[in-house]
Order: sequence, then structure tokens, then C-alpha cells
Amino acid sequence: GIEVQVGGSDTVFKHDTTSITSTTVPSQGAWAHYALTFDGTDLTAYIDGTSAGTTSLSSPSSGAMYIRLGRGISTANPFVGDLDDLRIYSTALTSSEVAEIAADDTGNPYYNT
Repeated sequence: GIEVQVGGSDTVFKHDTTSITSTTVPSQGAWAHYALTFDGTDLTAYIDGTSAGTTSLSSPSSGAMYIRLGRGISTANPFVGDLDDLRIYSTALTSSEVAEIAADDTGNPYYNT
């Protein structure tokens, strides 16, 4: 599965046992755009349209995967906030496509406020 953990002094993107850690943490109360792309070899994480890091996946998960939005495996630490404009694509977006989506605030009056 995929996880994004935000808190303290870092943001961690996880896929199974592989992770990307960034020291970028959005301001509390501000909207932030998160994206993960996988091109068949590399997993790249983005925060507000800027790359937060890339790592290779030698053996990505196969078969069924779970998607949990707003909570982890347990209910101990639920996400406190709002989720908006969730998207899953069947192909990896380019860095310029991710930046364009992150910059598009149409339809969301609260984005980056």
C-alpha cells in the first residue's frame, strides 16, 4: 500500500518497506498538494509540485493493494483535516504535469490560503 505521513519535522511517503522522507512540512491550516508517481522503476514524491525525492523500487507490489484515505491500518491516528480532489491515474505523470496540477487552484477557493 501507499502512505503519506505528515507531522513533526518531516513528511514521509511510504510504499511497503520503501520510503522517501522530506523535511518539507506544510504550515498547519494551509492546503498542500501531494503526489506520487511510479514509472515502472522509480517512485517520485512531490509536495506542492516540487520533487521531494525519488527512489527505485526493485520489486513493486503485485496483486491487490489497499487504499486508505484519512487513516492508517489502525484507527489510532486518524487524519485531522480535509481531503480534496483525489486522483489516481493509470500512467505516471511527468514532473511538469504534477507541477501544473499542483498550481491549478480552479474550483478550490481554499487552496494555498
